[in-house]
Amino acid sequence: MKTVLTILMLVPIFPKLSETFILNQITGLISRGHRVFIQAKIPGDITKMHSTVAKYDLINKTYYNTWPDMNSIDIVIAQTGMRGADFVAIKDVLGFKGKLVTFFRGVDVSRALCSHPKRYTNLFKKGDLFLSVCDFFRKRLVVHGCDLQKIVVHHSAIDCNLFSYKTKKLVSDESIRIITVARFVEKKGIEYALQAFAQVVKKYPNVEYHLVGDGPLEDKYKKIIQQLDIEESVIFHGMCTQQQVYDLLDHSHFFVLPSVTGVAGDQEGIPNVLKEAMACGLPVISTYHSGIPELVQHGVSGLLTKEKDSQALAEYMLYLVEHPECWPVMGAAGRQRVVEEFDKERVNDVLEQILYKLCC
Repeated sequence: MKTVLTILMLVPIFPKLSETFILNQITGLISRGHRVFIQAKIPGDITKMHSTVAKYDLINKTYYNTWPDMNSIDIVIAQTGMRGADFVAIKDVLGFKGKLVTFFRGVDVSRALCSHPKRYTNLFKKGDLFLSVCDFFRKRLVVHGCDLQKIVVHHSAIDCNLFSYKTKKLVSDESIRIITVARFVEKKGIEYALQAFAQVVKKYPNVEYHLVGDGPLEDKYKKIIQQLDIEESVIFHGMCTQQQVYDLLDHSHFFVLPSVTGVAGDQEGIPNVLKEAMACGLPVISTYHSGIPELVQHGVSGLLTKEKDSQALAEYMLYLVEHPECWPVMGAAGRQRVVEEFDKERVNDVLEQILYKLCC
């Protein structure tokens, strides 16, 4: 009979529509028989949440700026480095005697370390295990003083069953649809995609570019679109549910996410939306940024450029527009890669074994 673990997840906001990777982890551990509770600093918008939040009654398992009986908790999993650093400073006051696991996913190991290099000194000393979502971040943690023996690379997962594979083909007289799903922030590099797309649509006026998401740079992007005179070819969809995103991916031909390092040092890990696009059979265009080359193999499942190179992006967009025969081959390779390494069932099985090894 396997041991049942009692786990407390520390998150900044719950529920949060964009953080399906955390939700997949929570529900995956519950489905494996473990008791999981959530501690969040800020309540999320319950009018915009995934159906699994209600299915697993997660709101009633969530503490907002209060704490459960910490003597009953076997493992605390901080879903960001910042939450881990905050918790390690108060864990003794709370009476916590279990194990502390901390994920490093993006801003917490890029911009946060650039601005405060000693931010995690105490966490590195007192934390029991650190899970990095990519090898690129693992190396950075070591540089900043984390014990290599305490770090395990553990990828964020997606539910491949939600993103069923479809061979991408061009139907006669059909417009080619390029898509980006992203928060409208600097590190997503969308302005470079827009500059590149302007070159594409100049040559092929029937190509469409669909933007899914929202964020602080939306007005800036709309001004760029106006300046480039491509308003009729760029379609904004706003923030969408997971099912809506799937439907849009299903009706698109290839995916673009030209991630860049922000001015303040902000970086991606391995963007989950790239995994979702590849799971749907979409060829992808992205950049040699952070952990992305650990997912996308250049020339096999997609095409990679250096950061902030709109000319190279345009050339790769044009290549895929002009060579639809490449779509099924790249799409199949991408789907295989994601299913083998990033599907939530496999990744959650691995996480369960990591947690057992740590505390049992």
